[in-house]
Amino acid sequence: MQTKIIYVLVSSLEDIYYEQCLVSVYSLRKYHKDAEVVVLVDDATAASLTGNRSLLATLATEIKVIDTPIEYTSLQRSRVIKTSIRKHVSGDFMFIDTDTVICAPLDDIDNIEADLAIVPDFHVSFAEYPFRGYMLSEMYHLFGQDVSHVVDYFNSGVIYAKDTEMVHRFFEQWNENWTYSAIEKNNPKDQPALLKTDADAGQVIRVLDGKYNCQIAASIRYLYSAKILHFFNARFFAHNNIHPFYSSDFYLRVRNEGFTHEIDEMINNVRMLFDAYSTPISRPEFEYLSSPEGHIMMALREKCGWKWSVMSIILKIFRRIS
Repeated sequence: MQTKIIYVLVSSLEDIYYEQCLVSVYSLRKYHKDAEVVVLVDDATAASLTGNRSLLATLATEIKVIDTPIEYTSLQRSRVIKTSIRKHVSGDFMFIDTDTVICAPLDDIDNIEADLAIVPDFHVSFAEYPFRGYMLSEMYHLFGQDVSHVVDYFNSGVIYAKDTEMVHRFFEQWNENWTYSAIEKNNPKDQPALLKTDADAGQVIRVLDGKYNCQIAASIRYLYSAKILHFFNARFFAHNNIHPFYSSDFYLRVRNEGFTHEIDEMINNVRMLFDAYSTPISRPEFEYLSSPEGHIMMALREKCGWKWSVMSIILKIFRRIS
């Protein structure tokens, strides 16, 4: 595989981002022993990669330190590096978020023809995006821009990028838009800035096959063919127990135990670790669970104990009457 694999890591002893990145790179090395893997870090993270946080340096080809503004928060440092990857790395690359597991060979990314390719967020077009209304409002608030004409809103968890002039210009503009959003509007998320950049450039991002960024919280469509599982969180997973990789407990085990035989087998069989009670839900059910009223009802069920039981009985009576 000639395409470089890039990670961005900003982490301290107080979080699990290092362990997430370690697991992702460890899983990648199962299929690609010789791939060039570059981890971009800030100064503080680099200084922390000692002792029991030194294994990543042996798995990666290079740990590259990137200067970031000292006044930035850790989240801002992470995103300023991410939106400027192209100027720090030569050659074609695939960026992969740390909260991922590689579960199949990636050799065929060398054959991707697009200059810039990303998987749509939630694996749907922007017209079908469950949070389309919110994003339209957010984009107008952040940038004063109507993006209702845009075809796709992309998930930046996996990005394929060639080393071309167009891609360099795109990343420069993405970084500029992100900086405005983060500093002037206090919104450090990188995907709204990505959406603006793509819209302004004439929608130059091409759709990457969903198997390279299987977003389990959104869809199981690509689970069978997935090459990269992306475990970004969803607020309606009350206990994160749908899969152990959604829980910090797994990554704390990696921190404290290392890659034991049991943990290694969990990584090998990552597709099969979903809780037996993990029923797929339809779009209306998803939209309800993601809504404010859905969040409230889940919180009530979690916190109210016997009061919830009484409420449940009352609701059942109303359902029968209706």
